Amino acid sequence: MLYEGIPDLQAEIDTCWVNVAGEDPVAYIKKYTGRAPIVHLKDFLMKGQRPSRLYDLIGVDNEKQTEAGSFEFRPLGYGQQNVPALLTAASESGAGWVVVEQDNPSMRKTSLECARMSLEYLKSLQ
Repeated sequence: MLYEGIPDLQAEIDTCWVNVAGEDPVAYIKKYTGRAPIVHLKDFLMKGQRPSRLYDLIGVDNEKQTEAGSFEFRPLGYGQQNVPALLTAASESGAGWVVVEQDNPSMRKTSLECARMSLEYLKSLQ
């Protein structure tokens, strides 16, 4: 494991892809306490089973696409991520920053509307 071999290594954990890969992003953040100064928040909705080839979700491999509508990036609070638990884990693990990303607009909203929805959701958690 890379983290075990390089004790000073730090990384920005992308909670979306940790979750999509079948891991618990909260447990993952806690596992790397003190080694993840930035936690990357991204929400998504995924229907059905996780594809065997994860790059298919973002259209990198055009040979095998996932079923239309089966995966969609979402504004925070509108998908499957447990955002309050992720924020708690980030705080408790010593992360100094969280970064919010919206890869593609969704829900028939523009990129700025999605960003506003994420911001409003985060404010509602206070």
